[in-house]
Amino acid sequence: MLNQRIKKVNFRLGARNQLKDSGWSILFGVFSGILFIGACVYSGINRGEAGLLVGALGIIAMIADIYGFYLAVKSLKGDDIYFLTALIGVVLNGLMFALYIILMIVGFMV
Repeated sequence: MLNQRIKKVNFRLGARNQLKDSGWSILFGVFSGILFIGACVYSGINRGEAGLLVGALGIIAMIADIYGFYLAVKSLKGDDIYFLTALIGVVLNGLMFALYIILMIVGFMV
């Protein structure tokens, strides 16, 4: 009786998996939003004369949006996952990217 092996039972509370890529895509979208707000505040403090720093932050944020969008779309293609975080990543990165594109178009028109 003492030498009997106890069989371990692995319990799985959910059948679906949460991919790390969808979480990273949300973080990239939030990072881009923080950079956007920071760039707007900095430009407002300097009365629109922020210069190259704000432009560089915008380019970095757009690259982060593109990569976050890629990660979210990649995680949507997974099998048996929670689609909510991947969908949030797609929407957040897509909206932030569209916001930066609109801001660039308005900037070129002025």
